[in-house]
Amino acid sequence: VRGNYMFLSYKPDSASLLDVLGPYPWYILSLEGLLITLSLMVWLLFREKTGRKTEVERNLPIA
Repeated sequence: VRGNYMFLSYKPDSASLLDVLGPYPWYILSLEGLLITLSLMVWLLFREKTGRKTEVERNLPIA
């Protein structure tokens, strides 16, 4: 069985976006950098800007 999960063993035979990231094994490091960059962008986009209040403090009604 020739498993090539997440293309860690070799690139696919057909043309793909992995060709832009360089030859084996350097495209694996390029993918990791791309993953970290995209994750940070999503985190920065969706993070809450709420000072020092906690979840409990924001959801309690004022008595």
